Amino acid sequence: APQAMRHPRQPIRIQLWNGSGRSGLAADLASYLRDGGFDVLEVSNADRSDYRSTLVVNRTEALEPATIIADYLGTEHVIQQVGTQGLIDVTVIVGRDARRWTQPH
Repeated sequence: APQAMRHPRQPIRIQLWNGSGRSGLAADLASYLRDGGFDVLEVSNADRSDYRSTLVVNRTEALEPATIIADYLGTEHVIQQVGTQGLIDVTVIVGRDARRWTQPH
């Protein structure tokens, strides 16, 4: 099973939005993140289905949660967007590149 690269002081709570246009890809990525010790609270569809790259959206003032998730996924696509999602630390918008994390190796 994959290992989280760095362990945060508390569990990182993740919201996964499927923006890949591929059914089931977000659920597969949710399993990958859970295997790494992350807390995936929600899996749903994004506002659109044509995201090419997976995007990590930090929802807290501290950048640590998003950088840990981005490091785990091996992506540099991170933005800061502090929101009103009280229980969510990071939103991951699943893009078409997510197949690399969900395909058997």
